Amino acid sequence: SEDKFVNIFRNTCGKKVRRPQFGMYTGRTPYPGPEPTIKQDRQLEKTLTRMASPQNEEDKTFFNNLIILSIIFTFISMNNYFKSM
Repeated sequence: SEDKFVNIFRNTCGKKVRRPQFGMYTGRTPYPGPEPTIKQDRQLEKTLTRMASPQNEEDKTFFNNLIILSIIFTFISMNNYFKSM
């Protein structure tokens, strides 16, 4: 029965732990659609690197406004993100 499962789960994991339910998101929940490829990751890396290295004043202003609005990471955070890909 469901109560038996809940009792075993809470005795094992703690009384205040949220019990798993059908449809709960976990880190292993797959996303719909085809799996991303390394090629797509590298293409995204190039695009984000280009964005983070503006070549003219208009692009610099645009990039700085995105940072101010917290739409993207700071440049340092972005570099760390790129290195982790």
